[in-house]
Amino acid sequence: MRDLGSALSLAFPAILAALVVLGAAALLAYALRGRAARWADRLTGDPEPASAIGTLALAVTTQLLVLLAATQILATAGFLLGVGVGPWALLGGALTAAGTCATALRALTGAWRPAATLVVTALTISLLAGSAALTVRTFDLSTDGQWYHQQAVIDLAGGWNPLRVWENPYDPTVPSWTSAYPKGPWLEQAALYGATDRIESAKFTGVPLIVAAFLAWVALALSLRPRRPGAALAIAALAALNPIAVVQALTFMVDGRGASLTATALALGGVVLVRGGGWPTLLGLACALMLLATTKFTGVAVAVILGSAFIGVVVLRRPAEVRLTPVVLATAAALVAGTVGAGFNPYVTNTLLHGSPAHPIAGRSAVPVIIAPPPFDEQGRLASLAYSLVVRSADMHAHDTVVRTKVPFAVSIDELRNFAGAETLVGGFGPWFGGATLLALALAAAVAADPRVRDSGLARAGLALCGLVLVTVLVNPAPWYARLVPQLWLVPVSIAGVAVLEGPAWSRAAGRTVWTVLALNLLMVALVYSAFANLGNRLVTAALEDLRADPAGVILVTNSKTPTEVRLAEHGIDVEVVHAEEYVRPEDGEFFPYAMTIIERGAPR
Repeated sequence: MRDLGSALSLAFPAILAALVVLGAAALLAYALRGRAARWADRLTGDPEPASAIGTLALAVTTQLLVLLAATQILATAGFLLGVGVGPWALLGGALTAAGTCATALRALTGAWRPAATLVVTALTISLLAGSAALTVRTFDLSTDGQWYHQQAVIDLAGGWNPLRVWENPYDPTVPSWTSAYPKGPWLEQAALYGATDRIESAKFTGVPLIVAAFLAWVALALSLRPRRPGAALAIAALAALNPIAVVQALTFMVDGRGASLTATALALGGVVLVRGGGWPTLLGLACALMLLATTKFTGVAVAVILGSAFIGVVVLRRPAEVRLTPVVLATAAALVAGTVGAGFNPYVTNTLLHGSPAHPIAGRSAVPVIIAPPPFDEQGRLASLAYSLVVRSADMHAHDTVVRTKVPFAVSIDELRNFAGAETLVGGFGPWFGGATLLALALAAAVAADPRVRDSGLARAGLALCGLVLVTVLVNPAPWYARLVPQLWLVPVSIAGVAVLEGPAWSRAAGRTVWTVLALNLLMVALVYSAFANLGNRLVTAALEDLRADPAGVILVTNSKTPTEVRLAEHGIDVEVVHAEEYVRPEDGEFFPYAMTIIERGAPR
């Protein structure tokens, strides 16, 4: 049992692959048209297997998004009433999602479907519970995750009310990241942490959101090409398994969460335009946009761009089954809820206190959060984005990072070592992503030159989607940094998807080649990260066991209740907390190399 967390960390790529295989089994119902197809028919009343599977995929995705959005809204309402966030918010979100699921399936299928409601709810709960059981046994070894993300979760669960006390009184850092940054994920995590009292269990939404993105893309691809289940599975899997989302899935970091939500929002918007889907799909889209806005500052910009583009398409194209008024209302409600509802702190509070909703990365008291290494520091956005496709991956601090160009598809052991953590600075999508993107761009040019493909509605829509993604990338001042623009991954995936779904034999072969390169790139990143995560988990576990066995206990030097103190207490280690200003470091002291606080061996004083 002691090594279970490490083993699970090492097996994480296989776990994700297993989740994708489950989706493949559902698609197999269409291909085989046998018992599984009849099972999907009985659940939804739809005799067409592809449509039935798409409906169930939409139901699971929407229920998960509603659960998370309702949890944030309920927690915010509790703050207004003076009630701290706790398990009650998550339970309320789950009940809201279950009720929504029943009515959504009725709207999607035309009748009440109690069996389908039970199946979809069971799948959603199992996904969340399984993810929590997985994450509680693995340590978050990322810097930001151990630093302010966990700090915020602990403080919120401990009683901090960010609507009544705008700046976190438990966070002594200046600027206070826990006070200034969006708090949506922290609200969900604090609710679960309050139930389990295990801090690592709180990072439970990463894997479910990857699965939600996968299911949303399955629904979109089957709506576009119901007779191509294999291609639908491939594009959905690659769209969801973004390398940033994969390596951050077992951490408190939120860049991967943003990648999954962006992919989900794009797919749900496509489903609305292609098959209608009624209010359930529109509700799922609205929840995805709201969750994007409450995840991080860049999420607001992405949500506004995606929402505006969706409204623009409805206005210009006037799809038969889509009405403009509900689309505008849903998009506006999502953005309002994400910025002045659940996002009141920080967007409104930052504006009132510091003159900018994006404090401390913008405004009169801005601090340099992202320092671009040369030559990115002198390049424009488009130039830096293009240059980032031909550089060697590097995971170092900006001041000592040497950016080197390389031949596309070249890779070495030294370069792969840079994916040992979740915060790769340069070339963060993987060693072959740049080459795959260049191939995809060449394929896009060839497709645009072929009238057999260029004039199809799917090709135009796919290339327009890529253009929209590039807009969301280029509004970011650091488009070279994969963590800040994880949605860039969708560009080569979508271009190859158009070639495979719509093109002649040559373009299908080229598209599959791009997909294969992207899949191998993902595999390299995931395996390297998992191997080092396994090693890190073993080292931390051994250090904790060593400290727990020491009768002298430890001295923890800190200015606040830190994640390190919480972890030590969870593992039954005798701790004395000493204020940093009163601490004198002994010359021969031993220190525990974990987290961003000092831990000294020695009897508590």
